[in-house]
Amino acid sequence: SGQTSGRPYTPTRRPPFRRPTTDHVRIDTCIVGDSSTCDAGQHEACATVQGVSACHCKPGYSRLIRTLPCKKVVSIVVSIRVDRLYDREIKWNHDYLDKNSEPYQELAYESNKAIKSAVWMTPFSDEYMDSSINSIYQGDVSQGQGGVFVNATLKLTLEGRTARPSLAGELQKHLLGVIHRRNNNLGDSAVFVNTPAGAISNLQDLDECASSELNDCHSSAVCTNIWGGFTCSCKAGLKDIHKDDPEKAGRNCVSCPASHCNNRGTCSFEGNVEKCS
Repeated sequence: SGQTSGRPYTPTRRPPFRRPTTDHVRIDTCIVGDSSTCDAGQHEACATVQGVSACHCKPGYSRLIRTLPCKKVVSIVVSIRVDRLYDREIKWNHDYLDKNSEPYQELAYESNKAIKSAVWMTPFSDEYMDSSINSIYQGDVSQGQGGVFVNATLKLTLEGRTARPSLAGELQKHLLGVIHRRNNNLGDSAVFVNTPAGAISNLQDLDECASSELNDCHSSAVCTNIWGGFTCSCKAGLKDIHKDDPEKAGRNCVSCPASHCNNRGTCSFEGNVEKCS
């Protein structure tokens, strides 16, 4: 055995967590609601994120880096049990309910890195575009699901094999396989589980129609949730400017002016024809 110094062993303390600053984003001078200020050809739209209005991929699209065009994606939601950060046991902390707290930001940041790494170790690595943490919650012990869970949205490019609902079961199986192969490590990361059993929930389709932030349907359109995405359709009596373009349908619904009927009736569209009733 090697020589030992007379000094007692003291484990090195990890420095306090500091969430890395986000990539440098150019401050785009775009106007929310004015699509002409962003590159529609790259499927961009103006959105305000963290107080800054900039051109982002419109709902239903994503990209790996800002310089690439946005691609149509399938969005799915998964919950993952997280038991340890390195050798530190993760116990429920009420600060996890506060997205601005340091405990939340540390676990969300490390978990998102872990999810990205794990997906890259599956056959779906080429389709991976983005992931984001939605929430951290406490498992239901009465349901046999105790522990701390991270809920995340994964975005994969829309292709033949990701467009099928069977993707949910396939990706769940592959993520569990990564945990098995890596001795309970979620990818190559700081996040570990105590056992693969119950670590990856059934993957669910993201319901983009549940929040106006997740879809870009017109306020007078109906949003319909479909596997991996959503569709928009203008309500009856309105004219759809882009009816024949599935990518733009239901995004611009126009009502017929009352003056068309000399203010003696209600004007509505039947197809593209104005009718008075």
